[in-house]
Amino acid sequence: MAQRSTSPWRARSSATPDHSRAPKPLPTPPAGTAVKPLLRTRLDHPGVRKVRADQGFAGRLVEWTSEILGRDLEIVRKDPGRRGFQVQPKRWAVERTFSWLTAHRRLARDYETSPARSETMIRWAMIGIMVRRLTRGRAATRPGARPLVQQSS
Repeated sequence: MAQRSTSPWRARSSATPDHSRAPKPLPTPPAGTAVKPLLRTRLDHPGVRKVRADQGFAGRLVEWTSEILGRDLEIVRKDPGRRGFQVQPKRWAVERTFSWLTAHRRLARDYETSPARSETMIRWAMIGIMVRRLTRGRAATRPGARPLVQQSS
């Protein structure tokens, strides 16, 4: 009687392998600069489910983001019938934050040589903004509309 081999290298089945279960090849990431920030967002902030991008990033990047990263990439577009400047939805929040940050002298220009140092300066600026808001003791108010021409008395 022939003994069966107990080698782990022995084929378990003489049938041909089933290629229908082979994993699909991953689609190649689209060319451009948005791939790395999207990957970092996916790894560093797993709770972020929706990402907004400018209309310059439309195309394969939307499909790649949903298939590979499992995130929803929303392209913010202008109204096609309108010309000139138009406020984009949700973009004003980003622009407002940039204006708060550039109010700090050190962040007005890109003086830092390392990204980690620059990130630290941004954190310090935002901490300062939040501390000022928390210690103000009252709700923020806006001044009323100013007249275009100074009134002379």
